[in-house]
Amino acid sequence: MEGRVDRVLVVSPHLDDAGLSLGDQLRHLPADVLTVFSHADETTDVTWAHTCGFRDAFAEYEARRAEDRTAMAAIGTPYAYAGLAYGDLTDTAAARMLDALRARIADTPCLTLLPLGAGGVSGGFDRLWRRVLRRPFGSPQHPDHVWVRDHLRAALKGPIGYYAEIPYHWSNSQTALARMARDLIPGQMGRVTHGVDVDFKHETSCLYASQVAVELGADPAYQRKVCAADEIVFLPL
Repeated sequence: MEGRVDRVLVVSPHLDDAGLSLGDQLRHLPADVLTVFSHADETTDVTWAHTCGFRDAFAEYEARRAEDRTAMAAIGTPYAYAGLAYGDLTDTAAARMLDALRARIADTPCLTLLPLGAGGVSGGFDRLWRRVLRRPFGSPQHPDHVWVRDHLRAALKGPIGYYAEIPYHWSNSQTALARMARDLIPGQMGRVTHGVDVDFKHETSCLYASQVAVELGADPAYQRKVCAADEIVFLPL
C-alpha cells in the first residue's frame, strides 16, 4: 500500500461486528472502532429487542453499548459511536455517519476497514454437508452492512480495506470472499488471514451477552467453532 498509515479505523455497522469479526487482530493493531448503529429512537423496530429478551429498543441499545464498552476494554481498542438509530438508512443518516468518520480520522494517516458484506443463504445440500463436516452454517448477508459499506466507500478518500464479517463469512467459500473483495478494490489486492486465539476470541465474543446465543448459537462448543474462523481482511496494494 502506498503512503504512510499510522492507524487503522474499523467501521462496525452494529455493536458487535468489529469485536466478533476482528477482535483478535484488533488487540495487536494501532486501531480505533467506530460503530454506526449505536442507539434507538421512537421509530426503531422492536423485533430484535424482543428476540434478545429486552422490553424495548431503548433498553436493548443501552445494554448493548455497555456490552460493547466491556468488550472493547478487554480487547484494548478505543471506540466511538456515530449515534445512528438502527434501521435509519437515509441520506441524512449517511451524511452524519461520514461526519463522524471524518472527525475520528482527523488528520491522521489512516487505513479504513469497512465490512465486506459477507454472508449468504445455504441450500439444503450445503446445510446437510455442513452438518456432516460439523461446520458452522454462517448467516445471510446483512443489508445494513452493505449500506454502510457502499455509502462510505463512495465518499471516503484514502486507502480502504474490507473485513469479512463473522459469523457471516462462514456462508462463503474463500474464493467467493476474494471475488467480492476484487469487485470493491481496484488494482492489486492483498489479503491478511489471521488465525485466532480461540480462547480469547470466544471469551470476548461472550461479553456480547445479549447477542451471543442468537448470533453464535446456544451451545458453547458450537460458539467456539464459529469463533475459530480466521479473521480475514482484504487490502489495496
